Amino acid sequence: ALLGRALCGAKRKPNIAVIPVKKEVQDGCEVWMVVLDKDGDDTARFGFSHASGKNKFAKSRGDLGDPDVGPDVLVVKKLSGTGLLGDWNEAHPEASVRPNDRISAVGGSSDIDAMVKALREPRCEIKIIRFPEHFEVTLTKREDMKKYGFKFEKPTNESQQELRITNLGDGGLMEDSNKQYLAKGMFHMVVMPGMRVTAANDKVDDANAIADELRNSTLPGVTLQIRRCEITADVKSKLRSELSSIRMFGKTSSSLSAAGSPDGAGPSTGE
Repeated sequence: ALLGRALCGAKRKPNIAVIPVKKEVQDGCEVWMVVLDKDGDDTARFGFSHASGKNKFAKSRGDLGDPDVGPDVLVVKKLSGTGLLGDWNEAHPEASVRPNDRISAVGGSSDIDAMVKALREPRCEIKIIRFPEHFEVTLTKREDMKKYGFKFEKPTNESQQELRITNLGDGGLMEDSNKQYLAKGMFHMVVMPGMRVTAANDKVDDANAIADELRNSTLPGVTLQIRRCEITADVKSKLRSELSSIRMFGKTSSSLSAAGSPDGAGPSTGE
């Protein structure tokens, strides 16, 4: 039922109707199948890069991360815009694949190493999972645990009326909720640093009101609306990497200038 079998191969066959791909929703996640087939063309490329979803998950959890705990998925990193996946996206806008989509199976393989190996085959049936951008978490205070257990900051951009989660502690209600979802394998429900709080109970679209609700509410708990915000985090990470490269280049250039010419005569001043 998941697979709308419309192949994207290296050699497109004209006048063949494209069958719409059916998606399912499982625990709040969209799930569908993508079929890529090189169709005998050894020069064809799938046109995307990927990374271990388990490693990404552990890194995103910060100090609370465990390299052995996380989803057995591959995360789609970059799309070249060309190749077979580009063809698929053009033919199936209703089931297009985006960066940060997860690959949970390739053919009959669901182990990370096995999926990587399977993606080297000329034909792949790929199971895609898209985590929800928005989800809800309820934290209820109890006698042995009354602290929510996370830190947040208000946005510097006043147009963004939400709070950014900066840190989670191991002994609070948020991490207690996370552990319950981890035990169930519901990794998409785990709240991590960098995610945004867009509402707390009935406080929404007002960062000050949301913060006040978290700090001062006398209610026995709070229902939070969370925004995953993965794309923003990836963009910032890329910018930091580029800035680091620019700084490194600047230092290298300065060192070369200070060293002077290769023969040790120093830079020419002219007359």
